[in-house]
Amino acid sequence: MQVTIDIPEPMYRELEDRATRQHRPLADVVLGEVLRVETDEEFKLRMKNRYPLIRNGQPGGLQVTEEGFNDLMIATDDELA
Repeated sequence: MQVTIDIPEPMYRELEDRATRQHRPLADVVLGEVLRVETDEEFKLRMKNRYPLIRNGQPGGLQVTEEGFNDLMIATDDELA
């Protein structure tokens, strides 16, 4: 089956370069990228431990002032407990 897609020029050049380096047809490289895309469930699992950025045992209980925001961003989990 043939499909026509619009690929932005910079991305096309990148894919074309990769295909040349790997000695593979461009269509194989594009198809590989399409198949590599993760599912919504895989994405949710990967993101599960990344958020929230500021952990707190009592969600909504942490009052953050503008001045203290940077301190919280570099604090360790032990410092926040």
